[in-house]
Amino acid sequence: MEICEKRGYTLIKYTDKYTKEDFDMICEVFPNGFNYYSDGKRIIEYNDTLSTERIRTTIFHEIGHIELKHTCSCSLSEVEAEWFGVYMIAPPPLVDLVNVDSSLDLSIKFDTSIECAYHCMRRYLTWKSVTMFKRDYERKLVEQFCQ
Repeated sequence: MEICEKRGYTLIKYTDKYTKEDFDMICEVFPNGFNYYSDGKRIIEYNDTLSTERIRTTIFHEIGHIELKHTCSCSLSEVEAEWFGVYMIAPPPLVDLVNVDSSLDLSIKFDTSIECAYHCMRRYLTWKSVTMFKRDYERKLVEQFCQ
């Protein structure tokens, strides 16, 4: 994933690292993925047997933990990382730009699962109801997208 390369994060597929027995054990603890720091590098390991959409959501979620500098696993850090990941997949200003009218439409246009699209759509509708003017970073995002 290009964003991981640019940020210097190493991606490791579960199936490249673990035997069948170890795979089953790691999936019990981390069914989707996790991240850690090793030898001066940030590592994201993920379950590559999941759907492409789930993998992308998991990687963005883990990037959220890293970028938000989470140091513990608690409900607040999980909520923040989930929000970050969903925002990366379908930022409300871009959802607005492409005229999405349903979760299914969002799922198709942003190549994500229906479940993720539902959350993105809820977030977009909330954003739309309270945002009269785009913030500077939102305007920059739209400008970059339109180039």
